[in-house]
Amino acid sequence: MPHVIDTHFISHIEMKEQWKFVRIDTMPEQTSDNEELVTLFKTALEKEDIKITTSSLKTSLPALIVQDEQTRRMSDMTRMFGNAFMPQLYTLVLNTDSKIVQTLETVVDENERKLICKQIYDIARICHAPLSTDEMSDFVERSAELLERFAK
Repeated sequence: MPHVIDTHFISHIEMKEQWKFVRIDTMPEQTSDNEELVTLFKTALEKEDIKITTSSLKTSLPALIVQDEQTRRMSDMTRMFGNAFMPQLYTLVLNTDSKIVQTLETVVDENERKLICKQIYDIARICHAPLSTDEMSDFVERSAELLERFAK
């Protein structure tokens, strides 16, 4: 919904019809914090300040980067009416239904586990927004390395 009126129209329908519209890339209603997975990813990504949670997602992707619906709507409104800067608060949601996420804790080799975590994170980032040139180069190199490991 790229037009200025879209947000107002959706808000109007929600008030009139008692419906609740939620974007598909918003924070899932039910999340759990699998501390082992969260710690594993924070360590592998070397980002202690990243917000990570786990949930059963309705996608085959191992992870998504999402934003709380209310924060997204407020951010959209501030951009429309003055371009005021509002901090973007995102969360990495690990899909507990994903086979790779389920088996990640059993990977013995720490370097391999780190490689897989970075790959999952970059896939989620690519789904959310384009990567920088350097980040994309790292992603492509890591993809090639993972494919070579699979071929062995």
